[in-house]
Amino acid sequence: MADLFYSNLAKALDDSADEDPQGEPLEVWWNEAADRSSGSYVVVDSSWDLTGIDEGVFEIQFVADWQADPPTVRAAVTKVWDDKRNLVAERNSPLPGQHLRGRMTSIFPWQRNDALPMPKRQKLPALVDRLAHAKRYESVSGGSIRISATVTRSELQFQEYGDAWIFLLGYSKNTFQASKNGYAAD
Repeated sequence: MADLFYSNLAKALDDSADEDPQGEPLEVWWNEAADRSSGSYVVVDSSWDLTGIDEGVFEIQFVADWQADPPTVRAAVTKVWDDKRNLVAERNSPLPGQHLRGRMTSIFPWQRNDALPMPKRQKLPALVDRLAHAKRYESVSGGSIRISATVTRSELQFQEYGDAWIFLLGYSKNTFQASKNGYAAD
């Protein structure tokens, strides 16, 4: 029994194809694949049901710390519309305290993909390219930001399903260089 356990543990740690995902919700594996060193996050109301809707846009309120390396984005989705611009979900509770000062608001696209694969490290770059459907960068104080969201069906509790959100963040920081006449943006 110890040999079997050791063998399976090694496969899990090596991210081999033989590793069993063990029934964890898909977003657990996406969270593990993400670079969480920045402390970035997005808050979404887990009671929202977007079943039957394939795409649309969402409003997001966020605070970006451009001084951090990499930049930190703390955000909350506040409204969701379908592709015909019908409002389908809206946040009715107050935002967390860190979102109250200096927050920015932008609108970005979302798409449904209920066949989202497991994020294997070796296939992650191609998968990220496929899920980065937001093409436009939004200029905000301190830089430019692009957020793509993918909504997928997930088991929230035992045999109880709902929507999970996967967010991809792209950014470009404003940088300044000294010149004879002062500072210039790159």
